Amino acid sequence: SVASDGTMFINFANGAGPHPEYNASGVIINGTVDNGAIWKFNTKSSIWTNVTPSGISRAWGGISVDPSNSNRVVASTINNYQQQGSEGYGDRIYLSTNGGTSWTDVIARGYTLDPNGCTWIAGHAIHWAGSIEFDPFDTKKVMVTSGNGIFSNINIDLASTPWKFDIIGLEETVPLDFISIPGGFNFSAIGDYDGFKHDDPTAYAPIHNPRTGTTTGISYAALNTNKLLRTGNEMYYSTDQGISWKSSTTKGAKGKVAISANGNTFLHCPEKSTTTYYSTNNGASWTPCNGLSIGGAFPVADPVNSNKFYAYGNGTMYVSTDGGLNFAASGNPGAGGSNRVQTAPGKEGHLWVALYYGGFTRSVNSGQSFSKINGVSTCSAVGLGKAAPGSTYFTIYIWGTVNNVTGVFRSTDEGANWTRINDDAHEYGGPGNGQFIIGDMDVYSRVYMSTAGRGVAYGESSSVTALESEENLLADSGSFSSINCFPNPFQKEITIKSEQDFTYSIYDLTGKVQETGHGYGSVLAGNQLTSGTYIVKVQSINGNKVQKVEKK
Repeated sequence: SVASDGTMFINFANGAGPHPEYNASGVIINGTVDNGAIWKFNTKSSIWTNVTPSGISRAWGGISVDPSNSNRVVASTINNYQQQGSEGYGDRIYLSTNGGTSWTDVIARGYTLDPNGCTWIAGHAIHWAGSIEFDPFDTKKVMVTSGNGIFSNINIDLASTPWKFDIIGLEETVPLDFISIPGGFNFSAIGDYDGFKHDDPTAYAPIHNPRTGTTTGISYAALNTNKLLRTGNEMYYSTDQGISWKSSTTKGAKGKVAISANGNTFLHCPEKSTTTYYSTNNGASWTPCNGLSIGGAFPVADPVNSNKFYAYGNGTMYVSTDGGLNFAASGNPGAGGSNRVQTAPGKEGHLWVALYYGGFTRSVNSGQSFSKINGVSTCSAVGLGKAAPGSTYFTIYIWGTVNNVTGVFRSTDEGANWTRINDDAHEYGGPGNGQFIIGDMDVYSRVYMSTAGRGVAYGESSSVTALESEENLLADSGSFSSINCFPNPFQKEITIKSEQDFTYSIYDLTGKVQETGHGYGSVLAGNQLTSGTYIVKVQSINGNKVQKVEKK
């Protein structure tokens, strides 16, 4: 960082960071990232001066000079884990007001966290602080990057100023799995931060508890939807749709899980394992499945037949008809496809398989035979959602290529015709780490997609032509606390209330506008609506709110 008087400040670390990297033998290959220094260089006299804070020999990540005061410097360590108030262990931040002659340890001086409405950040610290900057428009304010997002301090000169988790619209989360339960909630599995139980996709959701860190797989029992199973560093199951969770034993961490339609049988293939295990006692004990030796298998349960499970690998669909005890090869959908097989609720034996450059195929007889879906030349992910009005089958969503165009496509007629529902400006790099695209089972035309570190992207309504990321919606939404729609469900009318002037629109689940209006303070709406489920969208100067409501 270069000061206004030409003085250059440079920080050093003995590795690229943000942490040491190890090879398969456990040998560090990119530096220990545990030592460093801060130097300044006078560009006029060519004199170097070591200005490292006294007694500190850790690696340094970011450094910034106040553009209006060349003596005011802020710096952050990296890969340095010390107590931060009561929130956990992380890096240190230092402030100098005399060009590095002396420093104040800002974290040790006093640290408090402002979670900014985020439900999961409590107990987590600023870490991997590779960049720190003064706000050039208000140099009392400092912003620092962290492995979990961005933190800001509006007045770093005061010990009492909290560090705000300033990540609305900028979250760095890696979705690894997702389920949408008909008549229930949506659940995500997230790298590092467990995952969440979602009701409103525009609002922060409660995190899974007990927490386990990275969660790689989550599943539910199709005929007993209160029964859930999730796995990560540990495994837990729920009998009340995620209100509470109980611990299970495992034969290995992470991986993918399935739970039989009636909820009585669990299947689990741990990470890097070629063995899939089954349990009939809620994970108290496990037995290897016979006939299934797929590395990194992704077992799925038939949604109707509680004895039937599927797993795809090596170009073959494997099927168990005895609750996971034994698997046998069934049909051949094609080689090189995604191991995430999509079933159809209420339809025994219906399987959909994304074959990447091999296109897209389906089976209606438990994998004995497969039929290619015409017109889809590549397909990386497939998911099902609520059927369109008048349709007799679920809506099919894919990330794929149709007519030489790649994107998110929707079909309401079992793959006969496709409509692109995103655009070139809303691709998010495709399905990323999680490799999923999942339709909402309760809202027609709403679809969720994994990304590479951008959170869960979603789009909805037949009139929407671009996927909107959850983070971007939050960035545009302002304070939801000032916009309310109640009661929900409602009998005759619903009250829409805002502290500011607002407009509102009410849509049915096909995306068709049923009512619009405006108001100040509050209005009564929905009097002419028939019984059913609707989407209310409210816009005001304080932000926007989107809410699903039901009229009885």
